[in-house]
Amino acid sequence: MNAAAALTRDPRRLAALCELWRASGQEVWITLQGGSMEPALPSGSRLLLRCGAWEPQVGEVAAFRREGYLVVHRILRVEAGTGSGERQFLFQGDANREPDAPVSEGDLVGRVIEVRTPGRLQGLWWGVASRGRAWLRRARGAVRPVARREGGA
Repeated sequence: MNAAAALTRDPRRLAALCELWRASGQEVWITLQGGSMEPALPSGSRLLLRCGAWEPQVGEVAAFRREGYLVVHRILRVEAGTGSGERQFLFQGDANREPDAPVSEGDLVGRVIEVRTPGRLQGLWWGVASRGRAWLRRARGAVRPVARREGGA
């Protein structure tokens, strides 16, 4: 067991660690466990979280604290604050049928900015990037070097 896993076994330690990451604005690597974000993020993927304050957007994949766990799901909706004035966020795992219970702004930890799935590197917009690479491969295959003729056009 690595040191980070030992630290996060206790919900109070996880909360303290997440607060430290948020306060310092650190970028930290975590390993995803579970299938709630498949197929986009398979279990075992390494995720780079940019912690700290940001303006969360619908569609982003972000991490939040819930009942002693660090959960990584996609933001479905941002709701205006209630009596406390704090905004609420509705998340859902890509493979889950139902959304999660609302998450308060204070429980947000950071957003996913890079993904490393076993065997490949993916950036923030991994779906767009992979389609772009496929298009580029096809375009390169369609373009052939033209040999210049000697002594003429």
